Amino acid sequence: MPIAGPILGAQIAAKFATSGFTGAQTVTFSMALGNGIITNILAMNIYNGSTFGTGPGPGIGTGKVVGLVGPIVGQNIYTMMVAKGFTGAQTLTTAMAIGSAFAEHITLMGIVTSAGGPTAIGSGTGPIVGIVGATLGASIFQMLSASGFTGAQTLSTAMAIGDGIALSMSTAIVNTVIVGVPAPPLLGPIPVAGVEIGRLL
Repeated sequence: MPIAGPILGAQIAAKFATSGFTGAQTVTFSMALGNGIITNILAMNIYNGSTFGTGPGPGIGTGKVVGLVGPIVGQNIYTMMVAKGFTGAQTLTTAMAIGSAFAEHITLMGIVTSAGGPTAIGSGTGPIVGIVGATLGASIFQMLSASGFTGAQTLSTAMAIGDGIALSMSTAIVNTVIVGVPAPPLLGPIPVAGVEIGRLL
């Protein structure tokens, strides 16, 4: 199953609940975050990988995102929140709940598909690019505003979360398994290196 805003929103709400956040707007806030985050990531992400295996020929890759650790994502969000002036007692708890939910969602549900060559059979690895903090923050802000969150700190909150998640995504790595049909050269399949491009779905 691909990543989805409503599912991430539910995961964020669950993390908030276990952290003691039970306010009337908690679920609405969580859903706005989930939809804002995933809408932007699905629209903007690009996977760029380097491959190695046998070829020559085209290959189709399928893989997962690794390296997203909840506490680290949470710490990145917290750092960005503090930089924007959020110093309340619940700032760290809020950041950790969002970071943990996001890392779990992408790691468990995210699927990367790619195509490339001349590696027909083998493996690939590389980063997800295209996730920009300001753009992600704007998407979150739009969803929060549409859900009725129009306070003075809404934009700063959205931008801090966007910056923290974008920073975390920039350090994540994708690992793919490539399956294709090598062209039949005279001496049989040969070791090759190549490139692949794809998306996180």
